[in-house]
Amino acid sequence: QGETRKVGLFAPNLVRLDQFDEIKRAPGVKEAISRKDEIALCVTSMGEATDEQDLLSQFLREESPEAYDTMCEKRNYVGNIQYRPYSSSGPIEEESTDYRAVTLFELEELRRIAQQKSREVILMAARKRAASVLPLLTIPSLRVFSYLVMDRNTAEGVLKAHKKRIA
Repeated sequence: QGETRKVGLFAPNLVRLDQFDEIKRAPGVKEAISRKDEIALCVTSMGEATDEQDLLSQFLREESPEAYDTMCEKRNYVGNIQYRPYSSSGPIEEESTDYRAVTLFELEELRRIAQQKSREVILMAARKRAASVLPLLTIPSLRVFSYLVMDRNTAEGVLKAHKKRIA
Protein backbone atom coordinates (compact mmCIF):
# COMPACT_ATOMS: atom_id res chain seq x y z
CA GLN A 1 0.00 0.00 0.00
CA GLY A 2 2.89 2.34 -0.72
CA GLU A 3 2.85 5.58 -2.61
CA THR A 4 2.21 5.35 -6.34
CA ARG A 5 4.68 7.28 -8.49
CA LYS A 6 4.69 7.63 -12.24
CA VAL A 7 7.46 8.16 -14.73
CA GLY A 8 7.29 8.16 -18.52
CA LEU A 9 9.46 6.32 -21.01
CA PHE A 10 10.08 8.85 -23.78
CA ALA A 11 11.88 7.01 -26.54
CA PRO A 12 11.51 5.89 -30.12
CA ASN A 13 9.59 2.62 -30.36
CA LEU A 14 12.33 0.76 -32.21
CA VAL A 15 16.04 1.34 -32.66
CA ARG A 16 18.89 -0.68 -34.09
CA LEU A 17 20.48 -2.88 -31.45
CA ASP A 18 23.80 -1.08 -31.85
CA GLN A 19 22.02 2.19 -30.82
CA PHE A 20 20.21 0.79 -27.79
CA ASP A 21 22.88 1.51 -25.14
CA GLU A 22 23.00 5.14 -26.24
CA ILE A 23 19.20 5.44 -26.15
CA LYS A 24 19.14 4.05 -22.58
CA ARG A 25 21.30 6.99 -21.46
CA ALA A 26 19.11 9.64 -23.14
CA PRO A 27 16.92 12.07 -21.18
CA GLY A 28 13.39 10.70 -20.89
CA VAL A 29 14.69 7.13 -20.97
CA LYS A 30 17.38 6.94 -18.30
CA GLU A 31 14.92 8.12 -15.63
CA ALA A 32 12.49 5.29 -16.37
CA ILE A 33 15.24 2.68 -16.58
CA SER A 34 16.70 3.83 -13.26
CA ARG A 35 13.34 3.19 -11.57
CA LYS A 36 12.36 -0.13 -13.16
CA ASP A 37 13.18 -2.06 -9.98
CA GLU A 38 10.37 -0.15 -8.25
CA ILE A 39 7.74 -1.74 -10.51
CA ALA A 40 5.84 -4.35 -8.51
CA LEU A 41 3.21 -5.27 -11.12
CA CYS A 42 3.75 -5.56 -14.86
CA VAL A 43 0.69 -6.26 -17.00
CA THR A 44 1.70 -7.06 -20.55
CA SER A 45 0.67 -8.94 -23.67
CA MET A 46 2.21 -10.90 -26.47
CA GLY A 47 2.31 -10.93 -30.23
CA GLU A 48 2.71 -13.63 -32.85
CA ALA A 49 5.07 -13.79 -35.79
CA THR A 50 2.28 -14.82 -38.16
CA ASP A 51 -0.31 -12.30 -36.96
CA GLU A 52 -0.75 -9.51 -39.51
CA GLN A 53 -1.95 -7.20 -36.70
CA ASP A 54 1.16 -7.75 -34.54
CA LEU A 55 3.07 -4.47 -34.54
CA LEU A 56 6.59 -5.94 -34.29
CA SER A 57 6.03 -8.39 -37.14
CA GLN A 58 4.29 -5.69 -39.15
CA PHE A 59 7.25 -3.33 -38.71
CA LEU A 60 9.78 -6.02 -39.60
CA ARG A 61 7.82 -7.05 -42.72
CA GLU A 62 7.52 -3.42 -43.89
CA GLU A 63 11.00 -2.20 -42.91
CA SER A 64 12.86 -5.23 -44.22
CA PRO A 65 11.06 -8.26 -45.62
CA GLU A 66 14.44 -10.04 -45.74
CA ALA A 67 15.02 -9.42 -42.02
CA TYR A 68 11.53 -10.71 -41.23
CA ASP A 69 12.11 -13.85 -43.33
CA THR A 70 15.49 -14.42 -41.64
CA MET A 71 13.91 -13.97 -38.21
CA CYS A 72 11.19 -16.53 -39.01
CA GLU A 73 13.21 -19.07 -41.00
CA LYS A 74 16.68 -19.01 -39.42
CA ARG A 75 15.82 -17.88 -35.89
CA ASN A 76 12.46 -19.69 -35.67
CA TYR A 77 10.61 -16.54 -34.54
CA VAL A 78 7.16 -17.50 -33.17
CA GLY A 79 6.19 -14.60 -30.92
CA ASN A 80 7.12 -11.64 -28.77
CA ILE A 81 6.43 -10.26 -25.32
CA GLN A 82 6.82 -6.50 -24.98
CA TYR A 83 8.17 -6.70 -28.54
CA ARG A 84 11.06 -8.88 -27.39
CA PRO A 85 11.11 -11.85 -29.81
CA TYR A 86 11.31 -15.50 -28.90
CA SER A 87 11.47 -18.82 -30.73
CA SER A 88 10.06 -22.21 -29.82
CA SER A 89 13.27 -22.83 -27.85
CA GLY A 90 13.93 -19.51 -26.07
CA PRO A 91 14.58 -15.78 -26.42
CA ILE A 92 16.02 -14.61 -29.75
CA GLU A 93 19.20 -12.57 -29.60
CA GLU A 94 19.28 -9.90 -32.24
CA GLU A 95 22.33 -8.96 -34.26
CA SER A 96 23.81 -5.45 -34.06
CA THR A 97 21.99 -4.18 -37.17
CA ASP A 98 18.60 -5.67 -36.20
CA TYR A 99 15.85 -3.43 -34.92
CA ARG A 100 14.70 -3.93 -31.34
CA ALA A 101 12.03 -2.35 -29.16
CA VAL A 102 12.94 0.18 -26.51
CA THR A 103 11.56 -1.54 -23.43
CA LEU A 104 12.22 -1.44 -19.72
CA PHE A 105 12.51 -5.21 -19.39
CA GLU A 106 14.20 -7.99 -21.29
CA LEU A 107 12.60 -11.44 -21.27
CA GLU A 108 15.13 -12.67 -18.71
CA GLU A 109 14.24 -9.79 -16.39
CA LEU A 110 10.52 -10.57 -16.69
CA ARG A 111 11.31 -14.20 -15.84
CA ARG A 112 13.17 -13.12 -12.68
CA ILE A 113 10.42 -10.70 -11.67
CA ALA A 114 7.78 -13.42 -12.10
CA GLN A 115 9.70 -15.62 -9.64
CA GLN A 116 9.73 -12.99 -6.89
CA LYS A 117 7.08 -13.08 -4.17
CA SER A 118 6.86 -9.28 -3.97
CA ARG A 119 6.46 -8.67 -7.74
CA GLU A 120 4.22 -10.07 -10.48
CA VAL A 121 3.94 -10.23 -14.24
CA ILE A 122 0.48 -10.78 -15.72
CA LEU A 123 0.66 -11.90 -19.36
CA MET A 124 -2.38 -11.73 -21.63
CA ALA A 125 -2.45 -14.33 -24.40
CA ALA A 126 -5.96 -14.03 -25.82
CA ARG A 127 -6.72 -15.34 -29.31
CA LYS A 128 -3.25 -16.74 -29.85
CA ARG A 129 -2.10 -19.85 -31.64
CA ALA A 130 -0.74 -22.76 -29.68
CA ALA A 131 2.63 -22.46 -31.46
CA SER A 132 3.29 -19.09 -29.83
CA VAL A 133 1.90 -19.93 -26.35
CA LEU A 134 3.22 -23.47 -25.82
CA PRO A 135 6.91 -22.41 -25.56
CA LEU A 136 5.94 -20.03 -22.74
CA LEU A 137 4.68 -23.02 -20.76
CA THR A 138 7.40 -25.53 -21.61
CA ILE A 139 10.69 -23.61 -21.98
CA PRO A 140 12.09 -22.42 -18.60
CA SER A 141 13.77 -19.31 -20.07
CA LEU A 142 10.35 -18.22 -21.40
CA ARG A 143 8.47 -18.60 -18.11
CA VAL A 144 8.18 -14.82 -18.00
CA PHE A 145 4.88 -14.53 -16.14
CA SER A 146 3.37 -15.01 -12.71
CA TYR A 147 -0.10 -15.35 -14.22
CA LEU A 148 -1.05 -16.26 -17.77
CA VAL A 149 -4.50 -15.18 -18.94
CA MET A 150 -5.98 -16.65 -22.11
CA ASP A 151 -9.32 -17.33 -23.71
CA ARG A 152 -10.84 -20.81 -23.88
CA ASN A 153 -10.03 -21.44 -27.56
CA THR A 154 -6.36 -20.60 -27.01
CA ALA A 155 -6.23 -22.84 -23.91
CA GLU A 156 -7.83 -25.75 -25.78
CA GLY A 157 -5.39 -25.30 -28.67
CA VAL A 158 -2.42 -25.29 -26.29
CA LEU A 159 -3.66 -28.46 -24.55
CA LYS A 160 -4.17 -30.20 -27.89
CA ALA A 161 -0.70 -29.20 -29.13
CA HIS A 162 0.89 -30.31 -25.85
CA LYS A 163 -0.82 -33.72 -25.99
CA LYS A 164 0.35 -34.15 -29.59
CA ARG A 165 3.87 -33.16 -28.59
CA ILE A 166 4.16 -35.70 -25.74
CA ALA A 167 2.45 -38.52 -27.65
